[in-house]
Amino acid sequence: MSEHTPTTEEVRQQYTREQPPHVGTVSSKSAEFDRWLAGIRAQAWEEGQASGAAYGDTHNSMHANPYRQATP
Repeated sequence: MSEHTPTTEEVRQQYTREQPPHVGTVSSKSAEFDRWLAGIRAQAWEEGQASGAAYGDTHNSMHANPYRQATP
């Protein structure tokens, strides 16, 4: 079994280019992938904040999640 971990760019390329053409444009699939990745990063950031808070670290609690996009 391979121990290779694909990079974010490798996964993005596979997602955007290897689906059938009728699924969407490369541009729209790339934007979709970027939204998914931002959601994963936002969730990880929030889990880190919660973990730090559980140990009494409140230094970073005043910062907004940089991966969450404001809703219009």
